[in-house]
Amino acid sequence: MHQRVPRRVSAPETIGTQEERDTAPMFSPPPEMMGLHSYSGERPIFQGNSSERNVSSRPPLSLRQETPPMNGAVGSLHGNGSFQAQMPPSFPFNSENAGTDHASVPSVEEMSLSGSSLLYHAVSSGASPRVIQSIVDVDPTSTRHQNSGGHTALHCGIERYDTPLEVIRILIEANPAAARLKNCDGLTPVDLIWKRYVSPESYRSEYAKNAAARLRALMENIVAHDSVQDTKQVASSSSKMSNHTASICKAVRKQKAKNALETDNEFRRFWDLINLAIRAANRGTCNKSLHEENKRWRIVHEAVTANCPPLLIRFAAALHPEQLRQREEKYGRLPLHLAAVTCRSTLNETKTITQSLLCLYPDAASCQDCNGRLPINLALENGQPWEGCVREMFMAWPQSLSMQDRETRLVPFMLSAVGQDSDINIIFSLLREGPLEVVR
Repeated sequence: MHQRVPRRVSAPETIGTQEERDTAPMFSPPPEMMGLHSYSGERPIFQGNSSERNVSSRPPLSLRQETPPMNGAVGSLHGNGSFQAQMPPSFPFNSENAGTDHASVPSVEEMSLSGSSLLYHAVSSGASPRVIQSIVDVDPTSTRHQNSGGHTALHCGIERYDTPLEVIRILIEANPAAARLKNCDGLTPVDLIWKRYVSPESYRSEYAKNAAARLRALMENIVAHDSVQDTKQVASSSSKMSNHTASICKAVRKQKAKNALETDNEFRRFWDLINLAIRAANRGTCNKSLHEENKRWRIVHEAVTANCPPLLIRFAAALHPEQLRQREEKYGRLPLHLAAVTCRSTLNETKTITQSLLCLYPDAASCQDCNGRLPINLALENGQPWEGCVREMFMAWPQSLSMQDRETRLVPFMLSAVGQDSDINIIFSLLREGPLEVVR
């Protein structure tokens, strides 16, 4: 009888010296090799239930082999699910050197494992923050990669509602500029954060929609009565309401906003995350340690500039009512000036923001920026509509129709007639409200 000799299994081959292997970053293999789930298009598609995904959290021992490198990286895949990588010089990809130590990577369409596609696959597959951080450390440029739908890894992470907030923070801090990139639907990561927490799509789960409805109701309750429906009331709101009463209303809204952030953990996480994304999109940095940067940071101004939804701007104004009177550094503009130069997607959004800002600080309609320009001048120059914007500014301060714009030396009705895109309805409305301006 022959004695069975156990087969000898050789240890996985490694690359580089022992010191290089000890210091190289570690991360898990791509999802295709792990048999978890895949991501296709703009939204995640899961294969199998959550229990199946957890069972296959490690690859079989037969996968102890070298994997295609990431954007020029080489290394070895070990049986414990970790990958040890080094970064040699990049080589152009071709079919002959594919799978070798020096194989660079093709595009996402060619199903490569480049640094960009690996990060995207890792985020879409629900990888841990440690794995995401390791991939970003190996190839920081992967955070800028956009697929055919215009999605970056940051877009993908926000679209996946089960992505840990730590992963989203890692992606934002690794490349703040990615927070202002738009996908093919014209949505930035800031827009997607708002949709995730406050306004989810109809196909989302009932749990997500109920949680969003609760946050929206919380915000709407805080900002209640910060705007008026009749624009004639805007002009007289400051005279009908004493300064003492107005101060009390602002103090009550501010206290309610602070209490919501202190007592509601989910709301606090949303507020901190969208502040981080807006800071990254507008300033290109996430550094909060700079004293001067924090001193100049005004979320009301930044939210208006970032074209955020009206409810978010109204909540920011409720939390920081003092910022409505503060000017930004570049042009000395108030939030109302910034709203005048920001084009909104719908008339209702423009009207809601303008009314809210004027109701909270009516005198803003008469304030000039560093160039001597009124909000109504900026609104006319940027093609804002009469209903919902220009009319509200005029009603808040009727004397603006006789004020010459310091930069163009034109009164409002003349300014509205400049350019090929001038609106005859706005010109007529301004002349109807101030007919004597024609003979001045």
